[in-house]
Parts: sequence; structure tokens; C-alpha cells
Amino acid sequence: MIHTTHNIQQRAFECEESASAIVGSAVGLLSDLQASAQDNAGRLVAASAEVLLTREIKPREMLLEPFLAQQGLGMLYGYRGDGKTFLGLGIAAAVGSGGRFLRWNAPRSRRVVFVDGELPAKTLQERTAMILAGMQTQPESVALRFITPDFQSRPMPDLATAEGQALLEPHLAECDLLILDNLSALCREGVENEGESWLPVQDWALRLRRGGISVLFIHHAGKNRTQRGTSRREDLLDFVLALRHPAEYHPSEGLRVEVHFEKTRGMLGEAAKPFEAKLDIDPNGRAVWTMQEIEGAKLDQAATLFSAGLSVRDVASELNISRSAAGRFRQQWEKCPSVPVSQRGTLGQRHTRWDRTLGHLVGQCRHPRGRESHTVKEPEKASLPDTRPRKGQISTLVAPEGEIGRKRLMRKAGASA
Repeated sequence: MIHTTHNIQQRAFECEESASAIVGSAVGLLSDLQASAQDNAGRLVAASAEVLLTREIKPREMLLEPFLAQQGLGMLYGYRGDGKTFLGLGIAAAVGSGGRFLRWNAPRSRRVVFVDGELPAKTLQERTAMILAGMQTQPESVALRFITPDFQSRPMPDLATAEGQALLEPHLAECDLLILDNLSALCREGVENEGESWLPVQDWALRLRRGGISVLFIHHAGKNRTQRGTSRREDLLDFVLALRHPAEYHPSEGLRVEVHFEKTRGMLGEAAKPFEAKLDIDPNGRAVWTMQEIEGAKLDQAATLFSAGLSVRDVASELNISRSAAGRFRQQWEKCPSVPVSQRGTLGQRHTRWDRTLGHLVGQCRHPRGRESHTVKEPEKASLPDTRPRKGQISTLVAPEGEIGRKRLMRKAGASA
């Protein structure tokens, strides 16, 4: 087109032809260009390195710093009860209001469409109210919109099909971020473990990205705690966020998860470090999030387990960390083997019954015929030991009930006897 317009201008400057002839020629050339463009509409376009480097391309703005960019594709997944919807709603509220959520910040308000595939409308209403009440800024009414099953007169669309995608797309006009909660409920066509079944959704997501829309998929983790189904889902994604319960987590604590970045593009350093997030609801019904570094929390847990006599290998298994990390924790613990002060007020009270049970079992191992008393000295509440258990001594430091390896503790206590 540039060459054609330059040719027309050159002929006009030379004044060797009449104006009507030049105009007629220009109309013919432009018609040829239009026909050529229509013929090439379905063809691939290859750009030279010079064109690629010199072409003006609009920078991608951040929707939620530092990981969710304009035209970004990402996934948030976790096991059942890990708080996927709560975090998805928090991200939606922050992007829709231009506010802050956890350690992430939205530079300005954007338009968000949140598609829920399974929650009752009342539950979605209550959770959204809690999240928004805890935000410092509130989104405009048009900035955050919801599509949920109870509001429909028909089944929710299957987004793995062209028909389902066509039903949703009219609601994406001027949308900046689409959140799909969750893939199992919204993408029902095909087999979850087969990569080919993901291709229709992948192609659709790429089409949305070309239109300037970011997409966040919310998905379930399988029994092995990785994202369920084919790993092909992660190939084109810019980021993957994984939610996991801490090793010593108990359901009575409510929502407490570790947030891990399993995949990032262009995000390094402190921003990519995992952290722990806990949700509490204050008396006014507002969501209150607290966060802490995972390494500090795991170091406290490792100190407790090392004090109880567990090996580096056992601690690595219990805390789901590498042996090298457990070895570093042991080196730090050996410099100061006492248990953190923050845990001293609870260990002697919460686990007295378990101390006695462990002591009784050790006594049985020591005197199987009952020739001596099976009594065990009660743990001192004033202070905690700062060395590992000696032979014949039962540690007063025990693991929390439920999640930590009681069998290992009993096995080690029996071996020392």
C-alpha cells in the first residue's frame, strides 16, 4: 500500500497526466490492493527480522503486578479446600477496583468477567461480599461482572465447544480479564487426561489473547497434588500458581495455604518467592488476609521435628522439601537448637495426651512383660529442652496431631529404648 500511494503521488507531481486519469488509476490500484488483501486473509504472514525489530508494538500493561499482564494467560490450581475460588475472587476484585490483594497490586481499574461453573449463587454472593468488604478500594458496578449457573435459564455453556464459546463471547466486549472457575465444570467436552481434548480451549484462549483479553483458568489438583489432567494445558501459559496446605495444616484452622509460582515468564527474584496466606473473617464480615514467608515458617517446623529426633530425610519428607533444604535447616537449628518462643506456649498444652500415649507405648516396648512400671515423666512446662533426646529419654517435643509422622516418633523412641 505504501508503494502504491507513493507511485500515485509521484505521477501527480510530474503533471504529465490529467487529474481524472490519475484518480481513475488510483481507484483501480486500490481495488487491486483490496482484492489482494482478501486473498491473503487466510494466509500466514512472515516478518523479517528488520520488520520485527522496527515495528511499533504497544507495550503490555500490567493488570496485576508483578505477574498478570495484558494479553496474559495463566492458571491457578489447588486441591479441594485449598481456597481457589477465594483467591480467584480476590484477584478479580483487585483488578476490577485498581486495588491491592495479598502481595500484588493493580495499577488501575480494569473490566473483569468472572465465570463460575459450580457454586450456588448464595455462596458466591457471600464470598464476594467478604472479599469486597476487605478491599480498600471498591470496583465500579460495570467493572466486575459475574456469570453463574443459578442466574441462567439453561445449562452453563461448555467452553470446550465452539457453541459454548460463542455464547460467552458477547459478554466479553471491552473485557480486560476473563476468569474461568473452574475447568472441570466449564470445559466438559473430551477426556481430561488427553492433550487433544485441550486444543479447542487452547485455540480459543489464543484468539482471546489476540483480541487483548487476559485469561485466568482455575483448576483442580489431582491426588498427586499437581494440576489434574494433561500437562499440555501449561505449555502456552505465562504463569502457573499452585496452592498447597502446609504440612502441619489442620482443617480447624480455616483457609491457610502456601502460594507457589510454578511457572513464570520474566518474573524473577523476590517477586517469585512462595509465601503463606491465611484468611480470617473479622466481626464485621470482612476478609482479613495475613501473610508470612514460607521459609521462616518451615524453619520453625523443622526445629520442632529435629528436637524430637527426626533425621534430615524424615524432616524433608514431612515438610515436603528437598533434603538439601532440610540439611540447611538442620545447620541453622544446631546453631540454636531451642524451639522458637512462639511455639512454647502451646506444645505442652495441646499435646499432653499424645505425650502420654507415646510414653505408654515406649514403656510397653521397653518392658513387654510388665515387670516394671510404665510411667513416664511429665514434660516440664516452664522450659523446653534445647538438645536432642538422649538414649532412654522421651522428648517432650512432639508433632502436632493429624499431619506429622507419629509413627516415626514412636519408632525412634522405641529404638532409643
